Amino acid sequence: MIDVSDTLDCFLQAVTLKTVTITSVDFNEARTVAETPLQAVIQPADMDKLIADNIDWSLSYFQAHTKTALSVGQYINYNSKDFKIIGIKDFSDYGYYESLIEEVKEAIL
Repeated sequence: MIDVSDTLDCFLQAVTLKTVTITSVDFNEARTVAETPLQAVIQPADMDKLIADNIDWSLSYFQAHTKTALSVGQYINYNSKDFKIIGIKDFSDYGYYESLIEEVKEAIL
């Protein structure tokens, strides 16, 4: 396999990865958010490839290309907006991962 991850280096930009942990304290939900710096290539998602029945057309969708694996349910802060990771494609044989991210209307924390 050809490692194409070096191509990402030309386009990487700094974003923030947010991981939310929910715990129960005295029967009350408590959220904590861990923020980690992340380098990613962000580009608009191909709207023709999204499943029309499963998306909210009022939101923005992007693809994030990273050299590290991310998880569905984590968040990426890009351009001062939070986006939830809703899909992952593993192209690690080629040196990168692709995540589909959906705009979140309310800030995570």
